[in-house]
Amino acid sequence: SVEPRKNHLCVLEAYERYAGQTATPRPLHVVGGRGWQSDAIHDQMAKLRGQGLAVEYRGYVDDRTLRDAYRSAFGLLQPSWHEGFGLPVLEAFSQGLPVIASDLGSLPEVSGGAALHCSASQPEKWVETMVELDQDKDLQKQLSVKGIERAAAFSWGKTAKTVLELAKSLAVT
Repeated sequence: SVEPRKNHLCVLEAYERYAGQTATPRPLHVVGGRGWQSDAIHDQMAKLRGQGLAVEYRGYVDDRTLRDAYRSAFGLLQPSWHEGFGLPVLEAFSQGLPVIASDLGSLPEVSGGAALHCSASQPEKWVETMVELDQDKDLQKQLSVKGIERAAAFSWGKTAKTVLELAKSLAVT
């Protein structure tokens, strides 16, 4: 969802600067349902569109549309202040997408070294990292390969097996 804890304003500020530093900036697609206290975020997206920048708010999307969005994307920006787990990072990895994520909460652990990390409070660092990723084909390929490998370490089957083993170890006979 689009809400303050996801830190969209950082990425929107970074995207505006990135677009000013790049001859052909990639479009920015924001995916997620309208969350609480999201008016400032939506206002900023509208402002950037008004400046002619390619910022599209796609809203909530179903699983199929989300999968298609990942497949057609260049990368994932995950600037969150807090994430319980960071599922979008693994979803992006599974599609071979490079990821730039916040260095807070669960995101560094989930990414396991397969993503680039930036401070959630430094839009200028996001700009540098976005430009670097945009221009460095070798880095794009390295992150894609690392991401696919990292995503393979996670599966619903492995999760179910771990939970079952835990339940068995806690069972009282």
